[in-house]
Amino acid sequence: MKKHCLLAASFTLALASFAHAGYRYKYKVTVDHTQAGSSDSANFPILVSLSSSDFKTSANGGSIQNTVTLNGQTVPADLIVTTDSGCATKVTAWEVASYSATGGTVELWVNQGTLSHTADTVFYICIDNSAVTTYQSTATSAWETHFKLVLHAANGASLSGNDSTSNGNNASSVTGTASTGQIDGGASLSGSQQLLIPNSSSLQVNTGDFTISCWFKQTTTGSYAALFDRGVTYRDYSIFINGGTFAYYGVGGNANVLSSPSVSTGTWYYFVWTRSGSSNRISVNNGTATTFTDSGSTDHGDGLSIGKNPSGGGSGFIGIEDEFRVANTARSADWITAEYNMEKSSQTMVSVGARQSNSMTGHGGQIMDASARRPAVRGLHAAR
Repeated sequence: MKKHCLLAASFTLALASFAHAGYRYKYKVTVDHTQAGSSDSANFPILVSLSSSDFKTSANGGSIQNTVTLNGQTVPADLIVTTDSGCATKVTAWEVASYSATGGTVELWVNQGTLSHTADTVFYICIDNSAVTTYQSTATSAWETHFKLVLHAANGASLSGNDSTSNGNNASSVTGTASTGQIDGGASLSGSQQLLIPNSSSLQVNTGDFTISCWFKQTTTGSYAALFDRGVTYRDYSIFINGGTFAYYGVGGNANVLSSPSVSTGTWYYFVWTRSGSSNRISVNNGTATTFTDSGSTDHGDGLSIGKNPSGGGSGFIGIEDEFRVANTARSADWITAEYNMEKSSQTMVSVGARQSNSMTGHGGQIMDASARRPAVRGLHAAR
């Protein structure tokens, strides 16, 4: 009898030890496939914006045990993203673009593979593991190789010009100021301020396809205000807004007038310009595209100014810009639809379930944590 008791006690202790090993909590993330367009998108970066006391550091009453420095910011070490509910198999990559240790907010970009348009995409965020002291992903791999520049503009408290891709296209001059952006922080620009990205071969257009996108909010209209301008004497890719209308573009040394789309001050817009061959499409907020033909192919090797007008003949942008990206491929209409649905303020595409304990998952258990806290997710206004 004593032997059986000892065996039972040993099993109980071993089980308790197992239950507390690894990541303590997990959250199920579901991406609604009905908002992903009508085709799959490979290596699509999924935005998960979280706000919960769970994501504060332990010193601030939360469950993040360790932090590291990533791209100039402090981010959680013991936060991982997995394909399975047992927190064992990591997704391709993720980037924590901004984090508040005291506020418990996280801006997370996840490359879990293909974004399906026929079935919901599901993955898990796992946290609270005191044994993990290093970042558990290659953050630049959250952005597949067509991305040549991804600029988040950081957290709204300090403005960053760091590129999140592996190309290292960091701003050499940052004269704007930090502001609240469409997604976390943004760059507030006065018309004479800019984020200047030096020339690099990865940013050159030549005869290639491309996609340039950003979120912007114009606070004051200007005369041919440069949303962005890559050029000094010539314009390799540039967009100008005159009053409330997109009025002029430049690409590969060519330039011409536009008469749409129209925009208002004080409103956030998702701008996308794609070129495939000589076919160009410009749209805002995933609306009807303005199309034109231009195959300008000369690259003059100039830097890229976000918000200023180095090529002259106009003014600088007055307002806020956020999530500026350059890719050397023409993104599909379905990719653009999914990005807009995921990043708009009223998004319902990405949802995060209540906190669950990761105990016993090795034995098939799915134990709901007693407090069952559900993180507030951007756009969903979920209860904490």
